[in-house]
Amino acid sequence: MSDEDEQLSGGYLYRNEGPDTKELLSNRDGMASIHGRVVRYRYNDNFIVAVQHPVYAEYHAGVGFELRGDLRKYPTNSAAEIAASERAADSLLTHDQQYQAIFAHKTNYWLIVHQPAKVYGPLTYSQYVQQVRALRVPEELALKAEPE
Repeated sequence: MSDEDEQLSGGYLYRNEGPDTKELLSNRDGMASIHGRVVRYRYNDNFIVAVQHPVYAEYHAGVGFELRGDLRKYPTNSAAEIAASERAADSLLTHDQQYQAIFAHKTNYWLIVHQPAKVYGPLTYSQYVQQVRALRVPEELALKAEPE
């Protein structure tokens, strides 16, 4: 059970498990979950906007857990399979361009659009502002820049 959770729009759940585990979890195929420390978010029926400070250990745990959801590859959840999924998570976090982008900055901005389903991020603040304008995200959802 979570310390705190909140059902958001578009099949997302905000989960707070302590200082570094504050994440946006998706239950929709193809829609990314945002692990690490989500420090602020807002949402309505069409969008979720979020500010995140990535935490490697939290991504490692989250990606490993998601990998173990593939029951063809990890059918028994044995210690050996858990170790294999953690090695795969390490490899992904180290070599995948998306994860490299996540860890390139101390602060990331995310924009989740529900129709059509798309996740924009990780973004710098200036990229985030451009996407907010381009997608006509309501002003009351827009987040201000995090102090560096």
